[in-house]
Amino acid sequence: MKTNLVACRPIFLVALVGTLAAQAGCSSSTGGLTTTSTVTSTQTRTSLGTGTNTGTVTTTITVTSTSTTTVACGAAGEVCCTGRSCTAANTICTGGGGGGGGLCADCGGPGQPCCASSSCAGGGCCVNNLCEAARAACTIGGTCTSGSCGTCGGNGQPCCTAGGGGGGAADICTASGVACNNGTCATCGSAGEPCCAGNTCSAGGTACTGGACVACGGAGQACCAGRSCTASGMTCGGGGGGGGGGAICQACGADGQPCCAGSTTECTASGSQCIGGVCGVCGGAGQACCTGGTACRGTGLICAGGGGGGATCQACGGDGQPCCTGNSCSGGGCCVAPAGGGGGAAACVASGSACGNGIAGTCAAGACGTCGSAGSACCANNRCTSANTACSAATTTCVACGGAGQACCGGAGGFGGGDTCSTGLACRAVATDAGGAGVTTTCEACGGSGQACCGAGGIAARTCSAGLTCTATAGGGATDTCQ
Repeated sequence: MKTNLVACRPIFLVALVGTLAAQAGCSSSTGGLTTTSTVTSTQTRTSLGTGTNTGTVTTTITVTSTSTTTVACGAAGEVCCTGRSCTAANTICTGGGGGGGGLCADCGGPGQPCCASSSCAGGGCCVNNLCEAARAACTIGGTCTSGSCGTCGGNGQPCCTAGGGGGGAADICTASGVACNNGTCATCGSAGEPCCAGNTCSAGGTACTGGACVACGGAGQACCAGRSCTASGMTCGGGGGGGGGGAICQACGADGQPCCAGSTTECTASGSQCIGGVCGVCGGAGQACCTGGTACRGTGLICAGGGGGGATCQACGGDGQPCCTGNSCSGGGCCVAPAGGGGGAAACVASGSACGNGIAGTCAAGACGTCGSAGSACCANNRCTSANTACSAATTTCVACGGAGQACCGGAGGFGGGDTCSTGLACRAVATDAGGAGVTTTCEACGGSGQACCGAGGIAARTCSAGLTCTATAGGGATDTCQ
């Protein structure tokens, strides 16, 4: 999680404009239905300086919080588990849509929904998805006997009609495990047989596709219930929910293949990550930025050029190039932000060249004349120009950043630093007043028990020491911790 927060002294006027976005997903296991929610909030903070350092600094604050909740599923009265499944005996998923929609209800008794494969207890008959008692009159005509309504509805008998032999299509079967096929009730649910009522199949490893039960879960086969695949290295792609709708099990994880959904390792190729649902190599020059702990691999590269999937790893540190991590530039160059504190990336100015962008002086060893280096005054627009320095809001002098207990680097040396720290440290938001209106960012140890998760990006991309998991902070806090 990247958090870019700014602290301002009382003499600064602060305006906040916020947006909020949320995503949620579900998965199920024997422990219940797990709901994962990710909330991302973005705020724009504008600081208007007074005194010797005037100008406007605009900083974007992005906070991502992920939380998981497990809800009981599968028993009567509980929500259906993934794949519209129920785990308790004599229950079936009713209502709702695909996935985890609907509620589990008791089934099989008179007046209750029919159970799987249209079965009813005690030789009852399944009529229009409701069970009718054995030896009672069927609502479509005839007497219910061993699942048959008189002369129709049983295995090998003609299909019944909705009106009991009057008008309407003859397409109703009332016995368990049969479906109407060319006017006759025939066995259903196994591979090669018609699908049973509700487009279901009773045999393991089969799914209903095009009205017939076919083998599922293998490479090139239809997806099984819950969009699952049984073969290793496969993921369900295309189509709709459940196992039908044209969804097919296909190879995943390699470069150029779909990401492996639901796996702890979405992409298996070295240096590859999930980008827009497809595995692609990341972190090299001109490649997409990685979302894990290191956005770009190797030296002289930095992630730049837009948010989300549009950001790429670009050469940094040279004259006119973006500043590298920690606002560093090669050969004693200076990291200079755009004039006026406006938008745009900071760029390196070669040593011996005029700093420009509203900053007087010539660049030498990271300093622009008498400002910009550690211990000297902040330059115009409250900026620092040497590597691993940030402008202190309390003193308007440049101080070291990126080390343990120091301000986070980034943001071209502006107030509050930014969101980068040295290896083994994570940038964490810290309140500067009791009301929480003031915040700054500080580099702290990461990866240990109770410490911030290392790396950047979503909670799944961040890392902890062996045996620990990156977990959302209770109450939706801004920083996720290792537990």
